[in-house]
Amino acid sequence: MHKVLHSVHLWGIAVGLVISGDYFGWNFGWSKASFWEFSFAVGWIATFYVLFALCFTELAASIPQSGGPSAYAKRALGDLFGLITGYLVLVEFLLAPPAIASALGGYIHFLFPVIPAFGAGIVMFCLLLLINLTGIKQTARFELLVTIVAVFGLLFYLAFLWPHVTFERIPKFPEVSSMSFHSIFLSIPFAIWFFLAVEGVALAAEEVRNPARDIPIGYTAGIFTLLCLAGLIFVFTASVVDIKEIAELDYPLSYVLQKLYGSDLIWPFVFTFIGLFGLVASLFGIILGNSRLIYAMSKEGYLPTYLSKLSYGSLVPQNKIRNKT
Repeated sequence: MHKVLHSVHLWGIAVGLVISGDYFGWNFGWSKASFWEFSFAVGWIATFYVLFALCFTELAASIPQSGGPSAYAKRALGDLFGLITGYLVLVEFLLAPPAIASALGGYIHFLFPVIPAFGAGIVMFCLLLLINLTGIKQTARFELLVTIVAVFGLLFYLAFLWPHVTFERIPKFPEVSSMSFHSIFLSIPFAIWFFLAVEGVALAAEEVRNPARDIPIGYTAGIFTLLCLAGLIFVFTASVVDIKEIAELDYPLSYVLQKLYGSDLIWPFVFTFIGLFGLVASLFGIILGNSRLIYAMSKEGYLPTYLSKLSYGSLVPQNKIRNKT
């Protein structure tokens, strides 16, 4: 593990892991709840993830290991809990890539109908996997680049919505007694999309140059960025379109731009193209995270040990450092 990551790389990983959830998925919450019920769910989940990220910041800085939650559970509660926690996180990080790759293939097919969605998803997954194999330095730079482009895409979306924003579309705050806890509960999974997988930053902690400094800065900046983007997208979107129109769409932001500016203009197409970078950033970040988690769990004996073997080329720099030390 080469210690080359700085706080800006961690910011890119934190935001990149999550940012596809700003482009699609969260809007399905409005099919289960009203505006204010879903708002309550988003606020609840945002509070949870802020506290969650602060806890992970402390843990990752004090225990900078690629196992992340698995390493923390092992240190606190022993091998059994390290094993259980590691497998639970592994399930998340192994099942998420196919879902995001499928959505990525669908976006590519939407832009270029001649390309089949399934094939595009497979090709993009394999391509990103190969980039991940080039090493952490190149991986982190690529993730930072696509994350910056994806963030720019969301700012582009907000800028084009600004002239049309009218808060009269947002209903007045209802009586608390009239709000349904059942609807709030059903919308929680979709509120999580705004922050899902931000915990993956901890899986790169072993490769951070100065964990005590860089992890708090990168993690805090990342969660603050995600909070701002989630709040602005949620409110701006509800203030320009009927929320029920986009409650079951796989491309809500593209639909909103197309409705406001028409299908003849190039801007909705440009935004959809930029949206690909959001999906790429999340898919690539999760591939990065699960590769480190598999390596760490194998090294601890929770997975077959051949998964933690390093090539001779990877060992040379570490041996040189040890000899100098």
